[in-house]
Amino acid sequence: MVIATAAAAAAAGMTPGTATKVFEYNRDNFMEDREQRMKKEFRERRYRVVQAQLWRQDVRDFVSLTEQKMSLYLIINVLLLSFTVTMWVEGQLPETTPDWLVMGYQIASVVAFSYLVLTIWLAMHAAIAAQSYQTRVLTQLVRLPIPTWKELEAARTAGSEFEKVESRQMFRVPFVTGKQEDFVPGHSASPDDETRSLEESRNTGGPDKVHGAVATDPWGLEQRGDGIYELGCYSGAEVAELRHVKLLRQAAVYWQTYDAFARVSMSVGINQLMLGMSYYILGSEP
Repeated sequence: MVIATAAAAAAAGMTPGTATKVFEYNRDNFMEDREQRMKKEFRERRYRVVQAQLWRQDVRDFVSLTEQKMSLYLIINVLLLSFTVTMWVEGQLPETTPDWLVMGYQIASVVAFSYLVLTIWLAMHAAIAAQSYQTRVLTQLVRLPIPTWKELEAARTAGSEFEKVESRQMFRVPFVTGKQEDFVPGHSASPDDETRSLEESRNTGGPDKVHGAVATDPWGLEQRGDGIYELGCYSGAEVAELRHVKLLRQAAVYWQTYDAFARVSMSVGINQLMLGMSYYILGSEP
């Protein structure tokens, strides 16, 4: 109220020349702020795209871990399978070998062959499922935040917008009538209202502390961007609450089981292959 009274008194006592200079001064400030605001909007968009690119790379890294393991399993098991077939076909035991040893050798070879084939199938399924869900997440769920036409249009401010501000802002005298933001209703907030708790976000899964809805623009034409999801540096436990990480955890259910059973099947197959080789060595001794 005091500021408004001082502004009105100062404006009333101005000469036409002084009023013109004050008006031009405030309008130049307004146009400069609008240009800075547009640059800030474009910079913000760039940061958001960079953040989204990092998240898309997280998806690729997460899935590539399974793909690389499955590729390694496939190579190893194909080699073991060929060795098993070679040992089974060409590893003939002498005719004097006891029946129980021949039977054990044959059973171990067949079981090793079966489990190694099963491992190859499980590894192939896990790799294909992981790649398929990676494609789905990248093409449908984790996209780059490309702005719409309306958002691009909202990033600019027409010069005629200056006509909509209050006259006390147009004729504000620097250092005499206070700061420009003092004329904006709700620009100043009490310490208790400076921060507020957001409700649990669908993106982060947890509450967050952000500043209240206090304008950062001295003209009161902009809103704060504390709640923009793509802005911010997440680390530690915060990463586990990110939306794309939760999506990957949900998608991993469809291939983690095959990954786990591929390891189990490979372990059993190698165990039986070693057992068959032991039988063969015992039967081949003179």
